[in-house]
Amino acid sequence: MTQRKPNPYFVRASGTSAQPMYPLADYARKELGYKTAITIVEDFAYGYEEMGGFQRVFEDEGGHIVKKLWPPLVTPDYTPYLAQLTGVDVIVQGFAGSDPLRFMKQYHDAGLTLPVLASGTGADDALMKSFGDEALGMVRSSNYTSDLDTPSNKQFVAGMVRDTGAIPGLYAAGMYINGMVAEAAVKALDGKVDDRRR
Repeated sequence: MTQRKPNPYFVRASGTSAQPMYPLADYARKELGYKTAITIVEDFAYGYEEMGGFQRVFEDEGGHIVKKLWPPLVTPDYTPYLAQLTGVDVIVQGFAGSDPLRFMKQYHDAGLTLPVLASGTGADDALMKSFGDEALGMVRSSNYTSDLDTPSNKQFVAGMVRDTGAIPGLYAAGMYINGMVAEAAVKALDGKVDDRRR
């Protein structure tokens, strides 16, 4: 609704799922020197767009995606997929929700040692408290980090911790920004939100 055939009544105040994958792929090739990768992410639109962004830049920079794996949402056991994660320089995971925790735990428990790159949802700030040693060494790229050293972010993080007891992640920041955009639009319209001409 906001890309190829945009709906004029929708505003996208957040990034796309592919957006943080562009710099991650660039970093993987140019700084980390990875030449081959296997991508693994849930089998739905967000995952396709996410890994499409990574693949585009990684291959434009001379890398090669050897295999793309698409487990169903909320896969309980990644064993059939873990068995295929071999013969490359790096694994790229873009799971979301609770899936990154389950995947990385099973990856670690299986004794796999290939480096892992993650999308913003694959290692969201809000998830970090739930990871164990399986997250050590993982490199991620995201549209947001709670470590951003700006006055507005410090205020946002402090408010989230005060109100919820949790460090905010990508999802909370995205919703907060969407709320700010909606509030600004209502103010700009003097509260007349039913006036479609404005």
